[in-house]
Amino acid sequence: MTSLPDVVIPLRAEPDREPSSLRYVLRALTIPHRRVVIVGGRPPWLNTNAALHLPTRQDSHPWTNVGVALTTILDSDEVA
Repeated sequence: MTSLPDVVIPLRAEPDREPSSLRYVLRALTIPHRRVVIVGGRPPWLNTNAALHLPTRQDSHPWTNVGVALTTILDSDEVA
């Protein structure tokens, strides 16, 4: 049996801005997956029983933030 991969979504932490596009992405997921992993910011409505959240600091240049997110994903034993 093949194990399903996780769907990983990097998300900028912006407390003053609602990431409404994330809702659309989550609703539109039609590929088979084990679970959703959000890396970076966490919207208050995110159900952490249904999705894994890996927090990261995002206070640098955007390319640096992406590198931090990728490193966090690769270092995590929870992401498949």
